[in-house]
Amino acid sequence: MSRRDNLTTLEHPCKRFLEWRSSEECFQEYDKEKQEKICNPLPMEFVLLDVLFTLKGFNENDAQGIYSNEVRDVKTDSFTVKQGSGLQVAQGLYSDIKANVQNLGASFHFSLYCCDLEGNLFNIKVKPYQDKENPSNDSKLNFFKFKSKNDVVDYTIIIDETINLKKGAVLYKAPAFKKGNKIKDDSMIEIAYDVLQDYLTYYFKGDSEVETVIESNQENEDLPDWIQNG
Repeated sequence: MSRRDNLTTLEHPCKRFLEWRSSEECFQEYDKEKQEKICNPLPMEFVLLDVLFTLKGFNENDAQGIYSNEVRDVKTDSFTVKQGSGLQVAQGLYSDIKANVQNLGASFHFSLYCCDLEGNLFNIKVKPYQDKENPSNDSKLNFFKFKSKNDVVDYTIIIDETINLKKGAVLYKAPAFKKGNKIKDDSMIEIAYDVLQDYLTYYFKGDSEVETVIESNQENEDLPDWIQNG
């Protein structure tokens, strides 16, 4: 099989998809072999390969998950938002569909493509949390702000603590990012990066057969103002 034939039928390079679960204070993933959800307790250390953006959530009225494509630039790239088995419920720039998708139960997520030091790829989806009582924590809670203040190329990222937050009467915990250790050998990381970018190249072309992963999320969180001004 030629390289072109091989790359136009790509499987998703990530076999693990993690999401934060406040009640468990862990990153949860679905184990296909065990057919059950498992928790990855803190601490967690990883290398960042790429950052995309997506919309996801849960429509409580219809009891169905909501999900979208992933984009690189929320100001210029269009989201296609679907529900359940594929019913399209919104399409357009985030600024144009924000109110609609939030009313449906979807929220903004970072899609962090990561690997460990051995080059094993995985994906983390996490919201841009805010600490309204202590805004100084936002540089640890909001990955966009964390990335702008830290070297995420030459250093790993560590999550080993949580921050207590409050929304109305609801108390919950959010993961806190911090700068990790200096990367001494990036040979396996560079291989993982190349594999990921091969996949994303064809994903963004939109005319090839690439595997996408559909997940639902029953939490709901409004998008903070930084995305409008960033």
